[in-house]
Formats: sequence, C-alpha cells, structure tokens
Amino acid sequence: MKSKLSLNYKLWALNLLILGGAVVASGCGDDDGGAKSCVHGEQRSFTCGNDKSGSQPQTCVDGSWYSTSFCANSDGTRHEDDRWGTLENCEDGATRAAVCGEDDKGLQPERCQGGEWVATNACSYGGGGQSNNTPDNNTPDNNTPGNNTPEPNDCTTYEVIETPIETEVSLDGCYKATETIDIRQGGHLTVKPGSIVLFAEGTGMEVDGGKLTAVGESNKGILFAGQNDAPGYWIGIRFAASNSIDNKLAYVTIDGGGADSTFSGVQPANLMLGVWNQDTKVSMSHTTLRNSANWGVYANDRSKFSEFSENTITGNAKGAAVLSASVIGDLDAETDYSGNTKDIVQISDDKVSQSATWPGINVPYLAEKTLTVSGDSTALKIMAGATLQFSENTGLTVSGGTSLTAVGTPEAKIRFEGKDATPGYWRGVRFSGTNLGANKLDHVVIDGGGSEDNFSDVQPANLMLGLWNGTTKLSVTNTTLQNSGKWGLFADARSTFTAFAGNTITGNASGAAQLDAKAVGGLDDTTDYSGNDQDIVMIIGGKLEQSATWPNVGVPYVSKDDIEVKGEGTVLTIDPGATFKFHENKGLEVVAGAAMTAIGEADAKITFEGNDSTSGFWRGIRFGGTIAAGNKLTHVVIDGGGSSDKFADIDPANLGLGQWNRDTTIALQDVTLQNSAGTELFLNGRSTLSSCGGLNIAAADVTGDGAAAAITACGL
Repeated sequence: MKSKLSLNYKLWALNLLILGGAVVASGCGDDDGGAKSCVHGEQRSFTCGNDKSGSQPQTCVDGSWYSTSFCANSDGTRHEDDRWGTLENCEDGATRAAVCGEDDKGLQPERCQGGEWVATNACSYGGGGQSNNTPDNNTPDNNTPGNNTPEPNDCTTYEVIETPIETEVSLDGCYKATETIDIRQGGHLTVKPGSIVLFAEGTGMEVDGGKLTAVGESNKGILFAGQNDAPGYWIGIRFAASNSIDNKLAYVTIDGGGADSTFSGVQPANLMLGVWNQDTKVSMSHTTLRNSANWGVYANDRSKFSEFSENTITGNAKGAAVLSASVIGDLDAETDYSGNTKDIVQISDDKVSQSATWPGINVPYLAEKTLTVSGDSTALKIMAGATLQFSENTGLTVSGGTSLTAVGTPEAKIRFEGKDATPGYWRGVRFSGTNLGANKLDHVVIDGGGSEDNFSDVQPANLMLGLWNGTTKLSVTNTTLQNSGKWGLFADARSTFTAFAGNTITGNASGAAQLDAKAVGGLDDTTDYSGNDQDIVMIIGGKLEQSATWPNVGVPYVSKDDIEVKGEGTVLTIDPGATFKFHENKGLEVVAGAAMTAIGEADAKITFEGNDSTSGFWRGIRFGGTIAAGNKLTHVVIDGGGSSDKFADIDPANLGLGQWNRDTTIALQDVTLQNSAGTELFLNGRSTLSSCGGLNIAAADVTGDGAAAAITACGL
C-alpha cells in the first residue's frame, strides 16, 4: 500500500500520537547512542550520517524514538548515508512509523517491501499498542518499550572488528566488519545487549571451532546486518565444527544475509549450521532471521539446536528454513515461520534414522525427496496441526522396526499432501513391514497421492500397507484419504488394521480401497467409502485362511480373483447389506472344513452378483468338503452366476455343493437364486441341506445326484 507519508514533514509535527509497543517500526535512539526513554509527544532532530552532517526528525511514541522522515542534508536533500529512503520511494528492509486513521491521528508501523511502504501492524492510537481509536493521555506511566532491535542510526561511530578471533573478545556497542569474522579454536566472541554489527558486502561470520555468545535482552536486542539493506548483501552467520554450550543466540536479529556466494558445504541463509564431518550445536531463542536473499536458516545432519524457542523467521526469499530431517525435531510450534516469499520449511535429505517429534508449525514442511523412517526402533511422532508436503513422485515410507505416530485433533488435523494439488502428484504414505503398536493415524488427511511412480510391492494409493515378506500393522481412525490418482487405500495379505473406524475415503480415481482378502476384515461400517470415481472396495489375492467378519461398507466389494475360504475352523462372517461383485469367470468357494455365515435381513439382504449383469458372467458360489455348523445363507441373493468356466466337482450353477471325496452340508433360508446360465442349485451325491426354507426356485432348478433330497428338504 502507498503511505500517507507522501505528505511533508509538517504533518508529522502536528501528529504527536502514540504507537503500540509490540510493533515492527524503526525506533532510533538519541544522538549520543544512549537508550534513555522519552516522553510521548516529545520531538527532536537526530544527528545522522557517518559525518554527522545530516539531520533526521523523530517523534517519541510509547517511550521510544521513531524516525518520521529520511536523513537529510542541510539543504533538505537526502544524505548519502541514509538507509531509510525517501517519502515516496523507500529501500527494502527500511522501517518507519506512518500516520494513519481518522484525521491522521494514529500511527502505524510500516516496512519497505519491493520499493513500497507496507503496513506491518494495525493503526494505533495509543494505550500500549492497542488499536482502540482513543488518544493517549501522554503520561509517562502509559509508555511501553518499542521494538527491541537496535537500529544502525543509533550509532554515531563504528569500531572495526579484527579477525581472526582466537581469544576471549567482547563487543559492546557499534561495530563494522570489513572482512569475514573467523572465530577459531580457542576464540570466544561475546556480544552484549544493544550491540550492532554491520558487515561489508560479501562478508559474514564463521564460528569454526570457536564459540559465539550473543544474548540480548527483551528490551535491548542485538543486530547483525549488512552495511547495505539489500537482501543477500552479506553472507550471514555460520556455525561450523562448534558444539559448545556457549553457542547462544537470544534476542538477536540477523537481517539481510543469504548471499549466493556463501560458505562451503552449506546453503545460503541468514544463519547456517553444519560441516560435513563434525557436530555443530547452537541455542536460539527470541531471535529474528529476516530478509535473507535465500533461506532464513540452514542446518545439516550433523547439526543440533540445543534450544529453539519463540523465534521469528520472516521475509526470506526461498523460505523459512532448509533443514536435515534430523533437525526438524528441534523446532518448536511457538516460532513464527511465516511471511517469507515461500512459507515452507524444506527437508533437505531422505532419512529419518533417529526418534523425533515434529511439531505442528504454522507453515508446511516440504520434502523434496522420498522420506524413509529407518533404523532400529526409530519412532517418528508428528504433532497436531502439522502439514507435510511432498514433491512430485516422492512420499513417506515407514519400514522395518520403525513407527509413525500421527495423532491430530478435530480442530488441528495432520496433513500429508503434494506440493501440487493434482491427484497422483506424489506417492502417498506407506507402512512396510512394521508391526509396532505405535503405528497410528488419527485425525489425519492424506491428499492427492497415488502416483504411477510408486513404491515396490504395493499398488498406488494415498495410504499403502505391505511388504512381500514382512507383516505390517496400523491403526487408522478419523482419517481422510482423498483425491488419489489411483486408490484411497491399499493393503496386502500380510497387513492388519489394529483399529479402523470413522474414516472418510473419497475422491479417489480407482476407488476407495484395494485389499487382499486377508485385510478386508479390518474394515468397519462407520467409515464413508463413497464419493470416489468408482465407489468400490476391490478384493485381490482372495485366499482366506483365518476367521474374519466382512462388514457392510456401503459400497460394493468387487473381487478380481476367486475368493477361497479354506481350512478347518476358518469362518467367514458377512454382515447384512453387504454386496459382492465378481469379475468374469471368478467366484467364491468355501472348502476344506471352512465355513461361511452370510445372514442378512429382510430389508438388508446380502447380494452376490457379477460385475456385469450378463447371465453366466461369473462362476457363482461353491461349498465343497465342509460340514461346519456355520455354513448358513439367510436373506441372500445370488444373481447371474453359472459360467461355463466352473469350479471343480460341480456343474455350472449360482450355488453348487460338492466335493468328490468329502461330505458337504449347508443351511438355506430365504435365499434368492436367479439368472444363472446353468442350474440355480447343484448338489452332488455327498451333499445335503441341513435345513431349507423360503427358496424362490422350482424343483426343476435343482440338479445333481443330491437334488432329490434337497427338493424334499426345501418343499419344492
């Protein structure tokens, strides 16, 4: 926005009003560099410029001095050392207090961005920074401190810092660096509150074996900046091969670093941590990293923040931070990572090999590579409100003896999504051969996965479970799987859902889910499986050798393979209302002592049919070599079976009973058999009905050596 400061300075002299303390505005100290407080409404002319020949008007607001125009020569022209700009054209990074509000009686902090003044806080009429539209009473008791970051205009003279630093050195005041400051082994640089260090172009500070302690105060900060405001004018500060507990930054501002020509082995940033072969450790709190030409902060995999709290990382061209995955767990949720050209924290590598908790910060994490949680018992925990974005054809995989716990809340869900919203842009999340109880997704959204370029051993989906030679277990509750380029969910034969409830699987191109028959029993009837391009749950690899209950999921199950329920004691129970559709020449058989109990209700029948309504499209259902008491079909419809590609030991039929060398028996009640291409009901000579009633067919629809007894049992 354009400021009203295009008016001349006389307007400022008429508007002696208060600006809130908690703002970003240019608070310039008195001309002797002191920090004395002032009384609201007081005015002065501040001596400025390195030669002290310039004059800059200031007004006292909230107990601090604020510049109200540029540093001017005696003839009114702009002084050559001015870092503020003009009334209409400012220099990026400059700050000021501007008039605002009704009748121009308020003040508002502004910052120069792209050559224009842009407001950084609301218009204030006093009262400690509250925008209450009430003029302040101008009493000293109501004054509160302004921004704690010192301004270069506070300084009248500068001392040049000598380098290298190999002993104890303390800075207290205003300094310039004409070359890169190198803090070597044995060196310890301490920077006192209120100090300012300005760096020449292309220089910076490197803590290489030494120590840096820069601890300001809440009302008296420390500034590291370039001698020119342009972002990237100077390199920034790097900690390399230094893991001393004395490495501390508190109430510090690092401004305008991130030069493209930076230290070796790091990416350009205001603050850089790391060297490839040694550990680096820093404590950082209440610190501002702003206006970098690249990143706010960089840290490699040998780096650690021993403390990281309540910082501000803003105004940086590439984003807030680029960090190794091993450093993400050091971050905190109270830091503000927003206001950058790209509001992201980028993850620079592909391995999470140490247990960590990733906080829910106010910008997304961005993974440029596929992230793998690996190692022995590595546990990754993601906190409520976190968003993880992924680049094209990348994803997240949790493998081996590791775990992922992502538990959000209804108000602060955890999101996994692509950097681009296109369905199938990224791979999705995969659990692979990990069966730890800590594997849990709750109040999570996985959006836009399912890329064709996928993980091995699984089908493309937002969420994938499986490894050909390992078991996988996962709890999934209150979770949304949406907008996949393929399936919402995939699980193989060695995967188990320890909990599955209250989920939403919608907007997926291939369908809600593709599951091995062994995984289907993990589903529930409270999850919504609708709203996909095809509202189906696909069953693959259909051999079931453990008892399971298959719920009514509200959409059809579609089987692309034969489903075989097999083994003594194995019982498949099907809930009322479920519908099963079979691909061509596929069907369902219950054999070798297993049982199937399919008991529907009069208004919630269980239906078995072909994926195409053509008569004889699919095989139908066969019971063979099972006399289990659980073999019951009640309120069931079997439609369109009897394909010529039939099961063994029976003729083509909707329902066939028989095995050449074992007895078979089932109970039928209120069963509809229709549209078979063969017979409706077939029984061989070793098959019987333990009970029968309510069949819709005639005697002629029953065939086989056991037909006569069945006709009698059913009263046909």
